[in-house]
Amino acid sequence: MYWLLRILLTNCCCTQMRNKAIAWRPLAYIPDQEMYYLKTQREKMKAPVKLIRLFKLYSVALQSFKQAQQSGVMKEIYLVIGDKAKYVDMKIPLAFIIGDNQGGDMIAGRTCSYGLKAKRLCRTCDATPENYGDVSVDSCTLLRMEDIMDLVRQEQWVDLELLYQAQFWNPFFDLHYGSSSFGIFFAACPPEGLHALEQGIFKHLLHEVLGTYLKPQQIALLDRVVQSWVKRSRQRLYRSANFAESPRLMFKDGISSLSNTSGCDRAGMVFALTIASLTRDGKAAFKLLDEDITQDITNALEMLMCYWAWLKNDKFWKLDSEEQMENVKVAVSRMLEELITCIPRYTGNGWNIPKIHEQLHIPYYIQMFGAHRNLHTGPTEHNHIELSKNTAKRTQMRAKEFDFQVANRLVDKLVVELADATMSEDRGSSTPEEMSGDGLPHNTAVFDMLFWADSTGNHHVDMVTPERHGKFMPSLLVLQCLTEYCLSPDKVNRGDGATLIRCVTELRKNDLHLRANPVEKDGEWFDNIVVQGVRDVHGISSSIVGNLKFMFFFPEHPEECFGIVHPAYGYQPQLSVLTHLYRMEYEDDTLDILNSREHINRKTGSWILDDDRESIVSCPRLTVVCLNEVKSHLLMIPYHDNSKFMFGIIGQSLWGDKFVTY
Repeated sequence: MYWLLRILLTNCCCTQMRNKAIAWRPLAYIPDQEMYYLKTQREKMKAPVKLIRLFKLYSVALQSFKQAQQSGVMKEIYLVIGDKAKYVDMKIPLAFIIGDNQGGDMIAGRTCSYGLKAKRLCRTCDATPENYGDVSVDSCTLLRMEDIMDLVRQEQWVDLELLYQAQFWNPFFDLHYGSSSFGIFFAACPPEGLHALEQGIFKHLLHEVLGTYLKPQQIALLDRVVQSWVKRSRQRLYRSANFAESPRLMFKDGISSLSNTSGCDRAGMVFALTIASLTRDGKAAFKLLDEDITQDITNALEMLMCYWAWLKNDKFWKLDSEEQMENVKVAVSRMLEELITCIPRYTGNGWNIPKIHEQLHIPYYIQMFGAHRNLHTGPTEHNHIELSKNTAKRTQMRAKEFDFQVANRLVDKLVVELADATMSEDRGSSTPEEMSGDGLPHNTAVFDMLFWADSTGNHHVDMVTPERHGKFMPSLLVLQCLTEYCLSPDKVNRGDGATLIRCVTELRKNDLHLRANPVEKDGEWFDNIVVQGVRDVHGISSSIVGNLKFMFFFPEHPEECFGIVHPAYGYQPQLSVLTHLYRMEYEDDTLDILNSREHINRKTGSWILDDDRESIVSCPRLTVVCLNEVKSHLLMIPYHDNSKFMFGIIGQSLWGDKFVTY
């Protein structure tokens, strides 16, 4: 029912703190006129009247902020940042307003609709119907606030009408915007990752591909392909929306369900489509499409995912480098052209929508405000629940007292939070420790195994904790690898000739939570990992990629943890920007397993892998590595269910580096 107008001193806290609700203070609650007035009253109101009423609300809401911007008002303010404190004269320019497209248009006073008949496409610039579909660099001119103010002062109603701009004074004209000459037209709700991309371009793209391009049986096949990934030895990366190295790949109703999906779900769906198009069964789902068209779709999807990841970067280009900025502008234009050309949109207005055009302004926003993630509305929408919705629930819900009670409940909340924060500082943090006394995660299972050889040379193993014997006994292959490793001459044995190891199912190493658990609640959980600094028989150091099967310690050396890993060979051909191609190691492999390169068609960019049969009877080749050298998790997707070949997904943080040079 109410909009929340909030203010934040962005330079006074880091990103992590800035995203929390405690860093924000509501400036005003703006009533939604569509709900505030009766239907008969709204029908009598013309659009200009509604906008005038809204601007009057803005004027009242902005009074305190406008006053704080006056010279001398914020003088001799005691400011504490970290361990530094001093008296300062504060200046508070309005940098930008975080919100969605509709809210930004209302704030800027843009009065036209979003259809093809709209005479002005964008609130930030002068883009007209002639600009529809034009994604070339500098295809429009940014509006200067002073020029619009002059038109209003001079009552140039015709010129304002041609621009589809409100013909009366906007209270946001009275605010200071620092060095920006564009004022509220540049500051009002810049396009950002959630509304413009995830809930905008991604949404339309998914509806087009899944609703127009593919038939129901093809979509069902894609659903099965994606779900099969999750049913494999489970990885954290499949389901974690907050994990930085991978979008979410677990969807409640499958990839084909497009209703009631969040922004991160849509990003995961586009990512899933991209990877699925590389697999055997995913290609079969697209088989009714021309092969060249399918490859074009894959390329467009990859470029779009690189752009999505690029927007999350901390750094972009040097402020004074015009050449680097031009390269970025060209890259954005190229990405949009690739999208429009390779994945045409046949529904609605096609790709002639503001959210496509707005992407051309992204380089200018980065140039002005730095890291684009500062504009993301995700944290603010989440904070809206805490600062507005939950606060409103604590009122009596009576229309006459609602505004007053919401304000009072909010003040009560802030007072309690301030008191709690003050007392927490005095008594120290009361956050419970994640680790147990022995340094292991609380959820880990700990059990001991004893290895020894009898007088005849036969090897034996015993579970020291019998109650765990059936539950955590490793597979025969893992057990064989453990036996050979633990009883080798170079290992330190106990005095009786036996070797005792302590085994765990979960472990924290190098800020990573590792799992090798055969009896996790929802099935097996074996992480795929990258281990660096592994030396071969020739002393050459390299990295190992593989599936973690088991973890253990030698009690004599508790500082070192070892793991049983099913490793994979890396292939040089990188036929996808987001992936590397790997082949899992098996005992029946030929001496040169890289001979499979012969099956890669470099001309077409496709491949025919040598294990495209339904079943493979083969024995995995296992190896022991020191987990102290573990570098990262790795999301691995099979070429098909029974394939030896795997796509290792390059870390999301690296996708963005490929965007400008794609």
